[in-house]
Amino acid sequence: MTGITEKKQKNNLAYQRKERRDMPVLILLAVFCVFFFVWVVKNTRTQDIQFNSEKAEIYRGEFQVSCEAGTSSNVEISTMLPAVIDAKAGDRIVLRSILSEEDVKGNSMIFYIRQSQVSVYLDGELLTQSDKDRVTPVPISVGSCWYFFRLPADFEGKELRIELLPQFDKYAKELPTVYTGTKASFLYMILKQGDISILCTVPVLMLGVFLLLAGIFLKYNRLAVRLFRFGLFAIVTSLWSLLESRITQVFYGNLVVTSILLFSCFFLIPVLAVSFLLTFESLNRRKWMHVLLWVSAGAFLTVQLLQITGTIYYNQMVPVVHVLIILIIAGVVKCYVDFKREGKKEEDIALYRATILLGIFCSIDIAIYYMNPVGIVGGFSRVGMLLFFSCLGYSAIRQISMIMVREAKHEIYRELAFTDIMTGLGNRTAFENKLSELRENAESGWIIFVADMNNLKKINDNFGHAKGDEAIIKIGHFLEKCFAKKCDCYRIGGDEFCVIGNCLTEKEFEESCRQFESLLDKETATVNGGYVFSVAYGYAVTGKDGADECFKEADRRMYEKKAEYKRKKADLKA
Repeated sequence: MTGITEKKQKNNLAYQRKERRDMPVLILLAVFCVFFFVWVVKNTRTQDIQFNSEKAEIYRGEFQVSCEAGTSSNVEISTMLPAVIDAKAGDRIVLRSILSEEDVKGNSMIFYIRQSQVSVYLDGELLTQSDKDRVTPVPISVGSCWYFFRLPADFEGKELRIELLPQFDKYAKELPTVYTGTKASFLYMILKQGDISILCTVPVLMLGVFLLLAGIFLKYNRLAVRLFRFGLFAIVTSLWSLLESRITQVFYGNLVVTSILLFSCFFLIPVLAVSFLLTFESLNRRKWMHVLLWVSAGAFLTVQLLQITGTIYYNQMVPVVHVLIILIIAGVVKCYVDFKREGKKEEDIALYRATILLGIFCSIDIAIYYMNPVGIVGGFSRVGMLLFFSCLGYSAIRQISMIMVREAKHEIYRELAFTDIMTGLGNRTAFENKLSELRENAESGWIIFVADMNNLKKINDNFGHAKGDEAIIKIGHFLEKCFAKKCDCYRIGGDEFCVIGNCLTEKEFEESCRQFESLLDKETATVNGGYVFSVAYGYAVTGKDGADECFKEADRRMYEKKAEYKRKKADLKA
């Protein structure tokens, strides 16, 4: 055994050395491919064949901007958009521009505005406006969305007037970028602006669905809980990212539903993050992590209650999530530092590193959110999210694959442990387990059939053990053919067999016995070698006396038939 182990180790070392010799070749090819591709791109000049043949462009016309009748002082400026002005919630901001064919490239215009009531006019004629008559089950802010309007053919020289009524101070200062072009060009532009979000989010969403399903169907409780929570965390986080990326309006235009879903996903992120982290033993031991779970869940419910009652809007409570995220990251960092200080070998090191990396990216976005009130945030969080879920997702998938391999091996070992190698029927161990079941259940109506081959010793002595084995295999095959559809068949000894079932009536069982005898007779008539297939059998039905007495009765009847077979054989010789 030692020699075999040493040989395996030598083979493994030799294989590893060959792998190391192959690596430089692969690295060289990878480097060549990268440089070749960069060189081709840099030195190629050709017409791009793309779907964006119609391009959206920023409107370069000058706007007269006035801020009227609000809480801040009146402002009157002339500027190109986008721009930032001194305005507050409730101010009526009016943008005016005289359209010219030189500035308008196409037949339509579009702009994205956050949390403002909007009305757009062309020479006093209403082109588009916010939905002022909407009916919602709960109070909800006006929301952020794209406003699209088509221009008439005679727009030249007419005045475009955009009226904005911001709902929150944070977004009141922001004047939108106005684009001109065609509807097709706007669709391409919106998707192009969200390409990073799509690239970062869709893989996470797919991973989340896979892990969620794995968690539902896996038998291993502890790992299944972790995968389920991780998958749910990934799905909710990726949904928030997609809804925040400004592209969902292309596919679904119900602003109320998307706003509620967006903020609900956002406020669920801390809850699901802590819930997932608690599946790791090193963090589960920390009481303050459990406290954070309750605090996060309480914050989510409080936010929903305040929104439902109209006390405060979702976007005014965004700092709550930021505080919770910072507390979660701080908790993970503290746990990591404690383990390092104690000099322990941390089994969850990959989790700590991935979480801290995600925390760094999220912290950058949080800082940008407060330092630049009108800026677009979320880019760093999406990259961090992709790295976090990719790192831990790889580990989770690896665990799943290992479990599947282990489960397959377990199934093979189980099959070997309860299967007779020669006949493929259940072995003695499987038979004893079945008999134990019958003893415990004490159900009546089970049929126990016992069979014993006649003349096996003579077949072995006269024709060889190979023929004896062949006869045993054939009898096992005949039993399986006649009984296995509704009964369990076993080989319980060298030439002893047993069938146990309760899905057949006694009449049906007798018919199966006759089929079995018929197969034996046919085989005896056609066998090459001269030996006779003969089996003595008996069966009984379980009753009040239990399975053991039933087996004894079947065995007794089998021996009666065996004795009868021997008497007939002796009479023939005489």
